[in-house]
Amino acid sequence: MMNFKPIRLHVNDGYQRDLQLIRARLDPILMNKLGISAGDIIEISGKRATMAICLPSFPDDYGNETIRINENIRKNAGIKIGDNVQIKKIIPKNAKIVNVHPLVQTPDLEEFHIVDELKGTPISKGDVISVQYFGKNLSLEIQDIMPKFNSAIISTSTRILFC
Repeated sequence: MMNFKPIRLHVNDGYQRDLQLIRARLDPILMNKLGISAGDIIEISGKRATMAICLPSFPDDYGNETIRINENIRKNAGIKIGDNVQIKKIIPKNAKIVNVHPLVQTPDLEEFHIVDELKGTPISKGDVISVQYFGKNLSLEIQDIMPKFNSAIISTSTRILFC
């Protein structure tokens, strides 16, 4: 596996358009310097590590060493606006099985629908992720990932097991 050098950045609030998505926004010049392309996965380390899909920020943020991430990502990393985080590019593997726990009582969940909604989503053990399920926002906690990875990507072949 390639070893990517980490860098520290200042945390700002995510853009409104990224509100429910697992996206991080960086200055494109900084992305280029770090060898990160749009759509690459980065690890964001605060009190704990989580992941996000990296995209370029908008011109107002050019030249700033900041990262724009939404509240869900900040909670998963254990950080708040104004904190500093360490980021680095990573190449996570596909998860074969993911154990999730719905945070609210739900009717029987259909695995294929959840996988379809989450395919391509980077996840870390302990993360809380949101998914649209028949018009409602459903929060799921990632309890375990198999093989035993701390983080992975959900693919079309990933099995989702409900705890």
